[in-house]
Amino acid sequence: VMGDHMHHKGEWMVSARFMPMTMSGCLSGTEEIDNDRIYDKFMAAPQSMEMTMSMVGVMYAPTDYITLMAMGNYLTNSMELRTGMGMEFTTASGGFGDLNIGGLVKILNQNRNALHANVGVSIPTGNIDQRDDTPMMMNAQLAYPMQLGSGTWDPYLGLTYLGQSDFLSW
Repeated sequence: VMGDHMHHKGEWMVSARFMPMTMSGCLSGTEEIDNDRIYDKFMAAPQSMEMTMSMVGVMYAPTDYITLMAMGNYLTNSMELRTGMGMEFTTASGGFGDLNIGGLVKILNQNRNALHANVGVSIPTGNIDQRDDTPMMMNAQLAYPMQLGSGTWDPYLGLTYLGQSDFLSW
């Protein structure tokens, strides 16, 4: 978990992670919907999607009270779709995603209790114009889930608390 712990002054940490994910099914709000409802408004319905993300993270503590972080990732996406006429096809995208930079600020660390703030921003470095050929159009812009970035600057703010006893941490 990126940002779960602080480092002591001068410490570095480099991490590499790999995350595969498979998705299927479609929702409208919280209701599961079938292809026929999707075809009422769209020419194709997604059947499944696979995403793999390779992430590299770096943490460095210039002081005992601040730990700086940066994380980048490389994504590969593949989506299986079916048209209303029953034709099945696949779209794909891949490349670097958004860059996350931030820091952890120590608030409390005593009596087996620790609390730190997590502050940062996601920088829109991932491409949002991913394209592929479909039966309906050559070089079509792919749907949002197939894009590599959000296209927006996204600040984040959080708190992380760690409590410990002789036999349990939370």
